[in-house]
Amino acid sequence: MLYINKTLIEGEKIIAFERMHWIFWLSWFPIFFLISFSISFVYLLMSLFPDRGGAFISSIFLLGSFIGLLCYFIKYISVENVVTSERVFYKTGFITVDTDELRNKKIENIQIKQSILGRIIGYGDLEFKGVGGSSIIFRSIKDPIAMKKTVEKFLFQ
Repeated sequence: MLYINKTLIEGEKIIAFERMHWIFWLSWFPIFFLISFSISFVYLLMSLFPDRGGAFISSIFLLGSFIGLLCYFIKYISVENVVTSERVFYKTGFITVDTDELRNKKIENIQIKQSILGRIIGYGDLEFKGVGGSSIIFRSIKDPIAMKKTVEKFLFQ
């Protein structure tokens, strides 16, 4: 169950919901995972020679890699970028939860930030700026242009 479903006010409806783009998986950790997996493979080969202790070292590398990958997956599924009929809502965290909300009536501007790669692959950041300088940023979401159109269609009708 999504966290936003627990916090919806009576009559409030979800207008848009986005998770992070798959590009999230191509950041630094998978590179670390591949490197440590390669090193583990080398040590597994060395374990054919038991006097060098390669099996123990490779087991540590593999365990660390899989624990790190699990943490990365939890981070991926714990982020919620939601626009409802009443507010813009950003939540992160699995065990400890950190939320940020901005009432729709207080939104002054919606900005899209995309790199060249983001334009090609279809991801970017969407920043909601509110009265008084407050802002919420949806980082690395899929198709921020379409989400902006959906939100503006609802907010400014």
